[in-house]
Amino acid sequence: MTNKVLIIEPEAILGLGMKVQFSLWGWTTIELTDSSKSGLELAHTIKPDLIVANQVLAGEIDGLETVRLIQNFHSIPFIFVHFRSPNREHKRRLRYINRYVWLVKPFQIEKLEAAVKQLLHSPHQKQG
Repeated sequence: MTNKVLIIEPEAILGLGMKVQFSLWGWTTIELTDSSKSGLELAHTIKPDLIVANQVLAGEIDGLETVRLIQNFHSIPFIFVHFRSPNREHKRRLRYINRYVWLVKPFQIEKLEAAVKQLLHSPHQKQG
């Protein structure tokens, strides 16, 4: 079973909530960070099976750029979480991202679970 997830989320309560939820689902390695820099480092170190990333991150680069940099080296599916649907600029930049689902906050746990299942069972998933 897939068991390594990296959560890059600057909102501590949401990040911890997702960490607990992934643990309840049986994921064994769950790393949580709030910045693009440490997210990049952790992605290269633990090579997660899935990454959940906020579009707005602490650091010099945003979630989309963080994901693009990670996907240059690792084919990892992503779940983006953001307070709104993707705008025109997001959609333009998402063309260069493989295997992702975009969730608008606040979201229900069932939507997160469905996104996880969708990405892990569909090798070419893109859903904005």
